[in-house]
Amino acid sequence: MRKFLILATGIYLILAGLFITFLAVAMIPAALKSSAALPAGVNMGRIMATYSPFILWLVVSGIGIILKKNWARYSLFILSVISIIMGIILIFAFLGKMYTTADKSISVFISGSLFSLMAAFIFIGLPVFFLAFFNKGDVKEVFGSKDPAGNKIERPLGVTVISVISIISAAFSVTPVLYPLGYAIPFFNMLLSGNALRFYFLLNGLIYLYLGVNLFKMRMRGWWTAVLYYIFNTAAQLVNLLTLSQETLRQMMPDLTPQQSQISLPVYRISASISLLIPLAILIYLILKKKSFEKGGNRDRDKEDSFT
Repeated sequence: MRKFLILATGIYLILAGLFITFLAVAMIPAALKSSAALPAGVNMGRIMATYSPFILWLVVSGIGIILKKNWARYSLFILSVISIIMGIILIFAFLGKMYTTADKSISVFISGSLFSLMAAFIFIGLPVFFLAFFNKGDVKEVFGSKDPAGNKIERPLGVTVISVISIISAAFSVTPVLYPLGYAIPFFNMLLSGNALRFYFLLNGLIYLYLGVNLFKMRMRGWWTAVLYYIFNTAAQLVNLLTLSQETLRQMMPDLTPQQSQISLPVYRISASISLLIPLAILIYLILKKKSFEKGGNRDRDKEDSFT
């Protein structure tokens, strides 16, 4: 049964990547017809280039799972966490849209409920299963969860997920810089746009890269930097949530009509609440894992002493 579930997971990831590719290719003709509606400087080539790494990530991870590569197991953990976050946002956004729609018929309620259940299963249920199943001891042994010296890895799973997500976030932080930024984001009761927003994304990318590398190596300087960063991030998200208003939303997305912004404000409040909980949860987790980093720091010092 264990081998079957591993094989089925790998095939599922590959099929998911191929399905997204099929959807993207099928949408190209319609997108080309409406290309005039795209913002200036944005074309289908750039859009496809943005999604291609994610598609490749799914396919390569699926192949790695089938071949029982340990890096693929970690990759699956990251995909699962991202999927859970996306699923929560998607479900809340859809429920918010159902709540504000004028059509309150039973058919709309049933179709909306079915969509929410399906999204919960695909985006939340399966990823939760992947996180639990591929973290079992016997499954970890199948994937050879050891370092090159043959010792058991002492890095907690959560730290591994946070570190790798940080490295991936560093890469994705560069993506918005490549596009015309026709929007703004709130930051401590201010709105960042244009070159200021580009600098913000680049700075975040450098911080995420530093955090990812040092957390993965279980270094105390990475732990301290992460704690300070997520305290700052949590405070920023809290201020953004408290100051988010109709006028702020219009300034963030000036292309929205007043009617659209009325509908979007509840969704943005939900998204802001989730954005607040994520850094807060990471902060609490890292504080609870401080002793693990202290052991890692002691181990590094012992290695340095052995060379002297």
